[in-house]
Amino acid sequence: YLQACIKEAFRLHPPVPLLLPHMAMVASSPEAAMQVLKTKDHLLSSRVVPTSVKHAHLLPHSLMWSECNQTWKTLRTLCRTELFSSKALEAQSRLRKEKISQMLHFLLKKQGEVVNIEEVIFTTLFNTLSSIILGKDLLVLNDEHGAQDGLKDLIRRILELSGSTFDLASFYPMLGRFDLHGISRESMKLFEKLFSYWEDIIEERRAQVNSSAWSSNQAHSFLDRLLENRFSNNQINQLLAVRIVYTRNKHYNLYRRRMCPGLPSGVVSVELILASLIHEFNWALPNDK
Repeated sequence: YLQACIKEAFRLHPPVPLLLPHMAMVASSPEAAMQVLKTKDHLLSSRVVPTSVKHAHLLPHSLMWSECNQTWKTLRTLCRTELFSSKALEAQSRLRKEKISQMLHFLLKKQGEVVNIEEVIFTTLFNTLSSIILGKDLLVLNDEHGAQDGLKDLIRRILELSGSTFDLASFYPMLGRFDLHGISRESMKLFEKLFSYWEDIIEERRAQVNSSAWSSNQAHSFLDRLLENRFSNNQINQLLAVRIVYTRNKHYNLYRRRMCPGLPSGVVSVELILASLIHEFNWALPNDK
């Protein structure tokens, strides 16, 4: 009955009615859907760029925040081919299983102890992503002294500035250039610190890619492909900042451009981790509760 009522309502109204209070549009005909998804997609798929990323060093080669121009389309094609195609996902399966094995081995050694499973899963997913993109882990599971808390806190603070921090310029764009809340200044400092975590990795791989002994068959990470295409450090930083920081945000659906292209990879990783955890261990709460 509800479906019939909705269908009748759309029949009596324009093909693209505006639903309040959430300002949602519904394309109720094939013709209207074609306008939304193809003809006018450039306008309707746009989004407001947060003050925290409005920097010349972050925007031009950012898949998430840059303009939908030829550069963006080239980057999208490269990411789709090297990261999100069926062939790429299949090639990454060995690495995902390797990271799961490392996680299970770590938990076996912690048998009988209390573990922060959220941190373990986060580290596993983060290292899976960094290995696919950089060819190297950025975190370690056995971080007893909190040596890597700096990187985690850095990422969390960047996400806070991008989404949940109040910014008057969001309501009055004319005030954006004054940076009244210091969001732009702080975020740029945070991004510079973040880039330093993989700066040495980029230089090391660049030296190998530029050597006469290099062959395209030796490429085993997304970074290698970027270097083969002569991307500069600044261009690589712009891409990696989005791939590594924002794809682990629980509010990523608010930032995505249409559908997140990395969704299949994320679904596979999460399902594999949960299945392995449930199958391998008998779980108990602290103090036998």
